[in-house]
Parts: sequence; structure tokens; C-alpha cells
Amino acid sequence: MAAFVQNSDWLEIVGSLFPEAGYTVILVFVLYLARQGWKTREDWQIGPPWSPFTQYLKKFYQEYGHIQKHGYGQQVSFYILKAYPATAKRLDEHEAHDLESIMHLAALEKRSLLITGAASSGKSTFLQALALRASTPEAHRKLGFKKARLPIYLPLKHIDTSLPFYKALRRALRGSGYHLKKIYLQRALLSGRALLLFDGLDEIPEGEQREQMCRWLDSVVAIAGKSLPVIIACKAEALLQSVRFEFSYYTVALRNYALLQYRSLRAVSETRMPQVYVNPAEQESEYLMLSPPGLPLMLKGAKKPAPLYFYHLAKYPVTNKLYRVFVQATQHRAPSLWSLPDFSADDLPVVGVDWEDAEAYCKWLTAITQKVTSTNAQGNFVFRLPTEEEWEWAAGNGERSYPWGFESPRPEHANFADDLCRLRAVTAHAAGATPLGIMDMGGNVWEWTSTKESDKPEKRVVRGGAAFNDVSALLCTARDAHVKQLARFIGFRVARLPQD
Repeated sequence: MAAFVQNSDWLEIVGSLFPEAGYTVILVFVLYLARQGWKTREDWQIGPPWSPFTQYLKKFYQEYGHIQKHGYGQQVSFYILKAYPATAKRLDEHEAHDLESIMHLAALEKRSLLITGAASSGKSTFLQALALRASTPEAHRKLGFKKARLPIYLPLKHIDTSLPFYKALRRALRGSGYHLKKIYLQRALLSGRALLLFDGLDEIPEGEQREQMCRWLDSVVAIAGKSLPVIIACKAEALLQSVRFEFSYYTVALRNYALLQYRSLRAVSETRMPQVYVNPAEQESEYLMLSPPGLPLMLKGAKKPAPLYFYHLAKYPVTNKLYRVFVQATQHRAPSLWSLPDFSADDLPVVGVDWEDAEAYCKWLTAITQKVTSTNAQGNFVFRLPTEEEWEWAAGNGERSYPWGFESPRPEHANFADDLCRLRAVTAHAAGATPLGIMDMGGNVWEWTSTKESDKPEKRVVRGGAAFNDVSALLCTARDAHVKQLARFIGFRVARLPQD
């Protein structure tokens, strides 16, 4: 249309036909076309069909519109966990509140929102659904917005905090396939017509990088002004560990599991149960904390729900070095395979131990650790063999094919398909670690669990596969069962939980 108006030949033709009203006719014709385009616009448009904002929203709707069609986010409710700075209670923290109440409260007090929840609890999907609602006529008014908002939804891991504010936003948007010129981005932000939604603060590595991101978000709120809402999604454990902001905000939890997770984490933090636990009785071996899923999840291998509680799991299987301390301290029988050089090195996983040997080690470890930490505020903890479902949740998180991800196994991932059945050091396959850092959960040696085989109670379930197995044994869902007596290629690792 613009080309039509700007073409002087057409102007001359129309002018010759309508010498006194040529430009008026053209203007009326342009307005008519604009009106027709406006009448046929989609709900998610906040401008004429040709505006940059409409084009931006069109792509956004194409990417996330299915969420709105399925009705997600319509009946979501929240608990208020925290207000910073503290304020007089306007809403009961023990009651669940709908989204509209939370948004109106945040707008009234000019606060941003921190949405917390567990992994897979729906934080990201909720942010996307909220973005769609905020840009939709009528729906945005229920959220307390006088005008439809331009949603800017970005995972924080795509933000380069070393860049100036607008440049960082534009680069992150381009990386997600959205092209919005700086002038339009500034117009949306400075006019208060945008809605900033940032996802995955917990995915920023702890320490300096997360601190820089928090300071960058402080600058976002300072630049955008209090009229521009900023909503950030983050797992509960990150909020309890190292997230600090200067701006005013409410922390709210998605109803149901998110609240339970937050309170459970808070209780755990009060007993000083760290993410990585160093056990002095085992010469500084490490245990990593596993968080429960966001929603009840059935594990495919164990055919049982994933554990809905927090626990530590040893980073490595018990090595000969650690087991030797136990043998010397208790005069427990030593593995017969220690007489062979290929099985006795300190950094190899201990094998040739039966299920009862592994249980005895855990009981000794519990007793000696309680003595070491008897004056420590951590309190007492129990060490035991993991259940089958604890082992599988740590290995695959209910979604990965292999402990390291979905990539087909290679020699750098694990020790497998070795016809000579040679063991490798527990630190030898860093590429095969889980995202949390748990090593050697695929290959090398099978690992005892505390779970009885359902139809053969004399057997115990083993997981992980051994050096002589093929790739199928490395799957997070792979399992076998063995009688409790000695087995040449079965070892074990230890779980740690608070004592009841």
C-alpha cells in the first residue's frame, strides 16, 4: 500500500480523473484498507497489522499459542512465601490465591514477582501462558493492566550481562528468532507497555555469574521503572541459596508441590544439609543432593514413583580405598578379589562384595559419622543403600536415556563392552557424569540397591551395568536382580538421609 501511495504515476492518474479531490480519495481509500485490516486482526495484536509490534506478537503466538488453546494458566493459583522488603500482610500466606489477586497486589505495591517451583512444575509454561494473556484484549484487564502488554519472554541463560541493557535484550531476542529494532524496544519499555518475563535464574551457575545476573536484573528494574512489571522464574533451592535483589518483590509458589518443595528445602537448609556434603568419616568423599520432581512421576525402569523427598547420593561408587578403611576399622572380611592386582587399586570400585557386606559398610558409616558430627549442628544422618527408584531418579531424572543425556554411548562415557572385563577408575569417565555431577552410573560395575525383586524376594535389584555388558545395560531404566551372595562385578554406592 505504501508503494501505491508513493508512486507518482498513480497519483497523476488519480489526479487526472479527480482533479479536485484526488488526494482526498487516496486518503479515504488508505483509511478504508487500514480499517479492514484492523477489523480482521487477531486478538493478540496490539497495533495495525503492519506494525513491528504486531509482527513480533504474530511470531510469539505461532510459537506459544498452543498453550493458550489448551487453557493452561487459567486456573493457576499461588501461595505467597515472602515479601521483600517486608510489608503488612494484605493476603493470607496460608491461603492459595488466584493469578489476578497476585498481579493486582504486585501492581498496587509496585513490586516484581519471583515465581518459584520444582523442576517440571510448570514455571516456564506458566510464564508463556501469562505472556499470551497479557497481550490479549480483555484478558489483560483482569491482570490489572489498562492496556495490552508486549510480552518479552527470555531464558536468562541467553542474556549477556556484559552488554548494555538494550543491546543485551535485543541480542537475546534475536537469538530466539525475534527481530525488534532498538527504537521499538525502547518505546515499549519506556511507555510501560511491555511485560518482562525472565526464566531459569537457577540455570545460571552459582557464584560470580549468578551474582552478575542478579545485579543485571536490578538494573532492568531501575531502567524500566516501577510501572513495568518484571516476573522471574526460579527453582526454590536457588532462591534459598544465592539469589539477592535490591528491588521490591514478592516470592510466590505455584500451588501444590511448589510450596511443599520450598518448605522442605527451607527445613533442609535449617539443618544445614548442603548441596554437596563432605563426609569426614570417608576421607572427604562427596555426596550430592537430589531434589524431588515437581509432580508425581512414575519411573519407567523401577515402575514406581520417583522419590518425593530430598536425599544425598554418593558422587562415586565406594572405592577400594574407602572400603579398606572399613575393613581395617571393623575387621570385616576383605574381598577375595583384592588378591588380584587388577581389582585392588585404590581408585577402582570395590567388587566381590555381597549385599550384606554393603549393608554392613553403611551401618558402620552411620555410626562413625554420628560420632564425628555429634557436636555438629547438622544432627545425625543415616547412610544406607539407595532404593531402586532413588538410584534411577539420580541417574536419569525421569527423562534422560543415559546418565549423561541422550547421546549414544562412547568409550569416554562409560566402561562397557570389554571382553576382558577390566575395571576402570571411578573418575575415568567425566563425560559420562550426570548433569549434577554423579559419576560412573553407567558401566564399570553393577550397583546394589536395597530393593527386593518383587517376585523373587531372595534377590536384590542391581543397576548400572558392568564392564562386560553391552550398551543396553547403560540405559537409566536397565535393571537386573541378583542373589545377596558374592558377585564378582557388583559394587555399591551410598545414599544419605536425615535420621527420623
